[in-house]
Amino acid sequence: MFSPYVFDNAPSGSILSNLSGLIYNFNAHAGHLWFIYMLIGVYLIMPVISPWLQTVSRRGELVFIGIWFLTTFMAYGHIYLGDIIGESLWNEFHALYYYSGYIGYVVLAHYIRTYVDWSAARSWCVGLTCYIIGFIPTFYIFMSIRHMNPADVNWSMVEMPWRFCTPNVALMAFGLFIIFKTIKKAPEWLMKPVESLSKMSYGMYLMHIIVLGIYAKIFVGTMPVASAIPVMAIAVYVTCWVVTRIISLIPGGRYVVG
Repeated sequence: MFSPYVFDNAPSGSILSNLSGLIYNFNAHAGHLWFIYMLIGVYLIMPVISPWLQTVSRRGELVFIGIWFLTTFMAYGHIYLGDIIGESLWNEFHALYYYSGYIGYVVLAHYIRTYVDWSAARSWCVGLTCYIIGFIPTFYIFMSIRHMNPADVNWSMVEMPWRFCTPNVALMAFGLFIIFKTIKKAPEWLMKPVESLSKMSYGMYLMHIIVLGIYAKIFVGTMPVASAIPVMAIAVYVTCWVVTRIISLIPGGRYVVG
């Protein structure tokens, strides 16, 4: 949100309007805040979903997940077919609308936690297979766009390969969920930093866009892209953790970083 003022590419007089605008949506200078609005939506629907998950059968939950998975193809359907299954100018609520969105990941995670109790070997085999199946189209679509004429590419096309509610990303997420479930107990030396990162993650997310912009000015153009990306990723991660940790130690700081 404050990154434009840090990088001197926004008029200082617009800060109040940008802040007030956050009441109804994120702005162009704080695009990462879309995630917060998404989380609010998930939390708002949880009191409805949670009692249902306590009473629904395993088969019923699988049916929900199956229909939700069908909705992940909607983004690609719009590219080739436009409005589909009931969408129109006066009706954006298509036939599968109420099964779509991020709530599907919540139900999927609940199903895995409740019903999936596979051996480590089977979990890794299925998990890696699903991840690879999802990764291949993600990589292929992105590389296809990368080799297009820049004049023909827009941001929506660039984002398409890794849109979160698409079948390829859903498969990768499922694969990772399954693999993570095999982690029963980690060594103490590993658990402490993971626990710290978990506690600091919300604050790290909120500030990462500012830190990323700073490091981009330092590294982009000074080293090959293949090197700059991992270097910036590590630098941003470490810096955000350090700053968030310091803020969390200040009295009342936890209300700032979450």
